[in-house]
Amino acid sequence: MRKQFWVTVVEASAPDQLAEVDPVAATVSTMIALPGCSGAHGLRLHPDGQSAFIACEGNDQLARVDLAGTQAVAIARPAAAPMSSASIRGSAGFTLRPRVAT
Repeated sequence: MRKQFWVTVVEASAPDQLAEVDPVAATVSTMIALPGCSGAHGLRLHPDGQSAFIACEGNDQLARVDLAGTQAVAIARPAAAPMSSASIRGSAGFTLRPRVAT
């Protein structure tokens, strides 16, 4: 059984959060604030287990989080908008599938 898992939490008021859940104790052990991230949606853990990437669906941003920290390390737009419908494969193994503006 996994020792913990991570989930994104969209709050009614900012900021959204990244939560570490202990499934054995059924508790939330860590909450990391994602200021500047609206609609935290996709989550990809880096293979090193020390950081994560979160897609911010509400404002088309990508957040990078140090999992030992208390808030996002960086939040930025992944590419100039509007983007094509092509997927972008990142070096850390994540894939961005941008929405096409209509």
